Amino acid sequence: MLSTLIDSSVPAIDDFPVSDVTWVDMNVLFSEFRPSLTLVTGQCFNWYQLPDSKLPCWVGVVGQYPVAIVEKGSKSFYAHLVTKNDVYDDSNSDVIDLAIKEYFQLSVSTDTLYKHWSQQCPRMEIVCQSLVGVRVVRQDPFECLISFICSSNNNIKRITQMLTRLRAIFGAYLCTLQWDVSTEKWKVAKDSNPNDIHASDVILPISVEEERSVLDESASETPPPTHIRTEERADREKPLDKSSIHLYQFPEPESILGASELDLRALGMGYRARFLIGSAQLVLQHGGREWLEKLRLRSREDVQLELLQLPGVGRKVADCVALFSLDQVTAVPVDTHVWDIVVRDYDPSLASAKSLTPAVYEAVGDIFRRRFGPYAGWAHSVLFAAELPDFRPRLPEDTQQEMLVFAKERRQVKLLKKEEMKRKREEKESIRTPRDNTVVMRDGEPVKPESEREREKLMMSPAKASGASRGGGRAAQSPVTPSSTTEKNKRETEHEMESSIDVHRSIRRQQRRR
Repeated sequence: MLSTLIDSSVPAIDDFPVSDVTWVDMNVLFSEFRPSLTLVTGQCFNWYQLPDSKLPCWVGVVGQYPVAIVEKGSKSFYAHLVTKNDVYDDSNSDVIDLAIKEYFQLSVSTDTLYKHWSQQCPRMEIVCQSLVGVRVVRQDPFECLISFICSSNNNIKRITQMLTRLRAIFGAYLCTLQWDVSTEKWKVAKDSNPNDIHASDVILPISVEEERSVLDESASETPPPTHIRTEERADREKPLDKSSIHLYQFPEPESILGASELDLRALGMGYRARFLIGSAQLVLQHGGREWLEKLRLRSREDVQLELLQLPGVGRKVADCVALFSLDQVTAVPVDTHVWDIVVRDYDPSLASAKSLTPAVYEAVGDIFRRRFGPYAGWAHSVLFAAELPDFRPRLPEDTQQEMLVFAKERRQVKLLKKEEMKRKREEKESIRTPRDNTVVMRDGEPVKPESEREREKLMMSPAKASGASRGGGRAAQSPVTPSSTTEKNKRETEHEMESSIDVHRSIRRQQRRR
């Protein structure tokens, strides 16, 4: 076993937030693993921090096991969340122990990696000293895939809430944590009617206003769901019940495929709903979970190409899934934030790129791979964590100030580029758009021509003009200016040429008839 059981006679056991469970020392150095820096960096969305606990504690599901993770001083502990009435044997504990070790990839020494990375980059040295214990987790591939499809145009709290609801409706119920007022601790229970649990009861400790934001994207366009409980809409208006937390296993691909797009939109998935269904369908067609797990044996390039087949999966999502679940330690997910890191710290020339094209995307990733070596994806995750607002205060003041100044300058540059692109777009539109603002009227109504040539015919045709006059309409012309006069003369010349051509055609037809 990688861990040892805590002696229940130790007085400090009272500090642990969940009672009547067996807490296990993970026997991992603080410098190697720190839950508070690993579970909340946006690489996984299945952990919830317990409110009202003396020690920082997160609960989640690893595989099929509901577990709690506690950070206590320089040590980390875990507990399998089973009731005191459940059978707990040593063989089962060994399986859970191995699942925890594989999930957090504890066989990889981050101490060694941090030392190597620090030698490659002064900025990385500062970050490694400030954010000790950041690890990359090894998630279930299907859960990771669905999670990052949901991450598109989203934030960590909202993604977590969306996935929590998905588990509640389509996942297998595991257990419930209930707050015991008398002991001021959480205890594990099994709900007698888990099927009656509403998605709104599967809580993150957030406010009603924050919870409603999950539904903002699709509430206005989504009719009532087909088979999801209709009383959920009323439940969403109620304050969240913080006295209990229900844990569920992540849904199987078949469960998501059995949902309708309206069902998923009702859970706040928005436009991503069709991507979830489409990806679940293709995963099953390729062989299900087994197909995803076999990708762990393929190259980084092959894995990216395979994942790009799935709906809602672009390069960044593909590399997130590859790095956080498929053992692709050289995969570097690149977005505008990572691009900015490279421009600021490694290659300023990439600032001239107009957008994050596939070539720029690969160039940014290559810079990480050349500098940090085989675990470049892990190095990327540490640097990315340092950019998050929650972790930035851990950095030295001068480093924070430097980051803020660069971010401000980068925003200004991007704003100027955006304005320049807008100006060029307007110039192109002005070339295509007629400069003569004359409005042609027919029967008292403005006529919208399909093209510039049709506009000229409408303006110059006597029949059209008389028709407009009979209808009471009158062509309202723009003020005469040198440019408008030139345009008018040009149109008259073109009209005369067209009339001349029509006359010649008429003469030729008459000659043929003779």
